[in-house]
Order: sequence, then structure tokens, then C-alpha cells
Amino acid sequence: MNKKETMINIETLNDNFEKDNILKIKGNKYLFRGRNLSKKEWFLETNTFSSFSKEKIRSRYIDNIHPVYQKMIFMENVNYSTMIALIFPAIFFSFVSFLIILFLSLINKFNFSYSEIINLKYYFVFLLLLLVGFSFVLFFKYLLGYKMYVSKKHGRISFNHLNKEKHQGMINCFDEYINNYKNDVFLTKEGNIGIRYITMFDLFDYYQMLANKRVMKYLLNKPIKSYKGVLNKINTHLEDYKEGKYFRLAIVNNENIMIGSIGVSKLGLTNEQCEIVYGLSEKYWYQGYTVQAVKAFISFLLEKGYKKIIATHVDKNVNSGKVLLKSGFILKKDLNRIMRYKNKNYNLIGYEYKE
Repeated sequence: MNKKETMINIETLNDNFEKDNILKIKGNKYLFRGRNLSKKEWFLETNTFSSFSKEKIRSRYIDNIHPVYQKMIFMENVNYSTMIALIFPAIFFSFVSFLIILFLSLINKFNFSYSEIINLKYYFVFLLLLLVGFSFVLFFKYLLGYKMYVSKKHGRISFNHLNKEKHQGMINCFDEYINNYKNDVFLTKEGNIGIRYITMFDLFDYYQMLANKRVMKYLLNKPIKSYKGVLNKINTHLEDYKEGKYFRLAIVNNENIMIGSIGVSKLGLTNEQCEIVYGLSEKYWYQGYTVQAVKAFISFLLEKGYKKIIATHVDKNVNSGKVLLKSGFILKKDLNRIMRYKNKNYNLIGYEYKE
């Protein structure tokens, strides 16, 4: 069976595959600039840093890596290296310890008295204690939140230990560096909330929303469980923006962090009528952000010339109804409808905005 090949422009993360920084991935093979690399070799190329600070993050061996991709591959590196250099050895040492215990129990069961066996028994007891000690240390470090990532040091492969604080510090450094690139030009604002275009720099925040089952449940969409899937979605939004379409925009807080999305549905869309759709990452629920976002978006749509603005929500999502009522909508029974999703019917409650 042929493995599917995927392509990523690691400089722009868009669908322009004519430039030099094109990565082709097929299985565990990474083809880049004529070189065929393994997953570990790719980590070495991208995550050996010549500089690492919130002002500047640079790879020693590959230039012009998009900071979002650099963070994404670093997180993959950490997961891979932690598994290879911390978890697997702990499991292996534990398994060997079990075999030694089994061997010692057999010696005791058959009551061997040969001096060679007795001496061998002492050696195995010593080895057992050593292996149990190694296993305990590795498991304990993992439970304390230790991580690892692989890079090159003085031309050699190095597995770098990261305690919980240092690992979080590196993630925070990536986030601050990425945040410096975010577009802070808002289309509209209301209170503490702004609405702007979604960009590649929103990848990780957008992923937190789209991968969450509870969030997507009421949006009647399947969760997206991969960064690649979210990248594809962002690329679609960017193409829509070029055509003046606002199917999805970013809801951001005072720190310019994407906390949700809002936009218009393609269903029943005309030059004068639109239906709004919105969603918020779970950790920002019940804090009044959605009402501010809806009000801001309504102002934006009115400026764009829309005369009739409607909205619907799944009948079980009572909180969404409260948001709409607080935002100036009224119930409209003639807008109620049934939507079929995953072989199941959902009752949608209709609303219309009244100034």
C-alpha cells in the first residue's frame, strides 16, 4: 500500500509549493532540498537552535522557518524524544527486572545448591537492584514532568533533559515570539474583545478550539485532531478573505490571543441577509466574551450593508440562546429548522437581530 505524500511550505505554511522551502513527508521520511531524512534527522535539522529567545528563534541549519512550524516540530520532537529516551528505557528496564525476578524464583523453587548458581544468584540480585533503581528514576522523572528533545551539540546527537519549568519556559518563549508577528489590525472591537482575520500565527490557539469535542459538539462538526488539518482550514480562510468573504474570523482578547471564531454561514447567504455562526474555546466559556464578540460582529455586518441578520443554535445549547438574547436578537419561530448530522436530526432554534 502506497503511503500518502504531504507537502508543507515551512516558510509560509500556505499552498505555494514553488519555492525552495518545500518539505515533502511520506511515512517517516522527510524530503527537503534534495535530502532524504528520517524523523530524528529532521528534528536535528530544525531544532538545533543558533539563537532562542522571545525576540529571535533561529535554527542553525535551516533558515526562514515559519515560527509556528518551528514550534509545531519542536512539540513533535519533545513527544518523540521523551518516548524514545525516557519512557521506553523505563519500560525495558522494568521488563528485564521482571525476567530476573522470574529467574530467581525458579532458582529458589528447585533449591539449587551449586556454588556457581549461588554466585550467579547474587550477581542477578545486584543487577535487579540496579535495573529497578534505573526504572524508578526514569518513571519518577516522567511523573515530575520531565521531557526530552533531540538536537546536535558539537556535531553529535544530544538528548536534552527539560524539567517541567524549563519545558514550559521554552513553550512560553515560542508563544511570545509568535505573538510578535500576529496581525493586530482589528476589523471591529467591543469591550475587551477584538475581531480580526485568522492567520497562521493562530494555529495553536485555533487547534485548541477545533480539537475540543465539547466545543465542536454544538457546532455540528467533527473535531480536527491534527495541526495539518487546522493548517488546511486556515489556508481556506485566507483564500476566502481574498474574495471578501468572512466565513470565519478570529475572536481575540486584549493580548491578541485567539479565543474563538465568528463568521457568516454559507447557508442562505445573500448581499442583504446572513446567518452568524460562532464558537469559543472551552476555557473562555461563561466569561461574557461571546456576547461582546457577537455585538462587535453585528456592528461590522451592519457597516457592510446587511439588512437582515439571523442566527440559530442547537436546542440543547441553552447558553447560546442566552448569548443571542443579550446581543439584541429575538426569537423567530419561522426560522426554526431541523438539521441532519451524522444520521441524527438536530432541532435548531431561530433568532433575528433587531436594532
